[in-house]
Amino acid sequence: MLNKNDMYFGKSEISVKWIEKDFYTCSVSHQGLHYLQNITKCSACQSSFEEPVVDLTLPSNEDLLNGNAKIKCSVRISNLDVSQVSLKLNKILTTKIPSFEVDNTLKNTYTATFTVSQDEWKGINTVTCVVKRPCTSIPAEVSKEIDVNSPADIRNLYDDDGGEELGELEEINNVWTTTSTFIALFLVTLIYSGFVTFVKVK
Repeated sequence: MLNKNDMYFGKSEISVKWIEKDFYTCSVSHQGLHYLQNITKCSACQSSFEEPVVDLTLPSNEDLLNGNAKIKCSVRISNLDVSQVSLKLNKILTTKIPSFEVDNTLKNTYTATFTVSQDEWKGINTVTCVVKRPCTSIPAEVSKEIDVNSPADIRNLYDDDGGEELGELEEINNVWTTTSTFIALFLVTLIYSGFVTFVKVK
């Protein structure tokens, strides 16, 4: 078909699924000539991309004492893939692969859980959840600092070899148990002596 400038033009609409591919190519042949034009997901759908909402949950003290330290990155966005979520420890990107699950209680919410060993946790000062965003090299990040001087930080209270502080706590518990037993026996003896004296006087 010719337009008003005597140039050929045509139009063909094809439905595509961007979830399957990142780009498509339109190919046109006319009078022995071939033309190719690519269209990418980013150029076609830039305005429709969501900004991920990221939340970071650090291990609880109970989990740390049980040697079950887990760091959770919760992300609210549609169509998230596990490859988009990674973890930084002390601002250094790790190669840890998380377990991945869909939150059935919140729409479009995913949780990536990273496991950290006790030895690793002792050296961590900063934890960061990293989520790749489409069409940009700048990821979404959420970080939390760990205050090693806080009473809530109990990283030094456990040790695979039996930490010094745990040993001190155990020693205190043993002393208290012995003292309690001694006091109880003393009271029993005192009561018994008083009872015997009362009987003799009577």
